[in-house]
Amino acid sequence: MASPCAFSPSIAGEVVTVTIELVGGYEIPDPEYNNPTIRALSEMTGLIAALDNDLHSFAKTVVMG
Repeated sequence: MASPCAFSPSIAGEVVTVTIELVGGYEIPDPEYNNPTIRALSEMTGLIAALDNDLHSFAKTVVMG
């Protein structure tokens, strides 16, 4: 398995954020959405989701070859 530092950002995190806004019926104002702290948190949650998905699918990948 590659080092977490080798992972590139996933677009899935961005899709989830936009979907939550649409379904929830609200919009995060641009100044808040583009705040460096908020952007960093968004990127971290996307990475965590990607890593969780990789860990979940790893066993299946090993079994299936």
